[in-house]
Amino acid sequence: MLIIQNLKVFLLCYTLVLIPVLILAFKNREKFWKLFGSVLFPLILGTLLIYNIVSYPSLNWFAIFPSRQGPFQRLPSNGLISLFDNGSAQARAGWVYSLIEIYYQGKTLGVPDEIMKSLNLSQELLKTQGRLVDVVPLEMENELTEGQAELILGMDSVSIKLDDGNIYHFVLEEMDPNSYLLLLKYGNQLFFLPEDLLPLGEGSV
Repeated sequence: MLIIQNLKVFLLCYTLVLIPVLILAFKNREKFWKLFGSVLFPLILGTLLIYNIVSYPSLNWFAIFPSRQGPFQRLPSNGLISLFDNGSAQARAGWVYSLIEIYYQGKTLGVPDEIMKSLNLSQELLKTQGRLVDVVPLEMENELTEGQAELILGMDSVSIKLDDGNIYHFVLEEMDPNSYLLLLKYGNQLFFLPEDLLPLGEGSV
């Protein structure tokens, strides 16, 4: 395994540095700490730095030892969506609140009643954890048309699939600051979409 090979290299480097340290410690006991601070300590730091630089590329992917729990890989970005996309755990409804806070904090969310009742989302948590100003019921069509859904899917967005089978899309394109945020549905796909970006201008609140 790669991690074992790296460990062997590390132990070899550590031993090569430790041997001269011990020899100097026995031969020059009175001057050892002075030598250690001026020569040996920088040498040890330099060795460890070189080891880390050389090992850095190989640490990008390896099997976790000794439990062999699975692959370990750097995330492509520091965004929360990267953690969701690359994590092994199934996405839960509670993850939606964190993404709403990141992308839509301070907005008012409008949701058709039938959609809200069908989802495992809490209006209270949408406001407290998602940091929305309010969640209001809307009187409009429950479902988007196929054409509308296709147009929305062409917009800049991020998506996660939850353990209930629903796919949530968070549209990231610029919006009117005064525009409502809508939660609309097409099949098993849910769209968080600013009202002013709704295709064909349908469903105004």
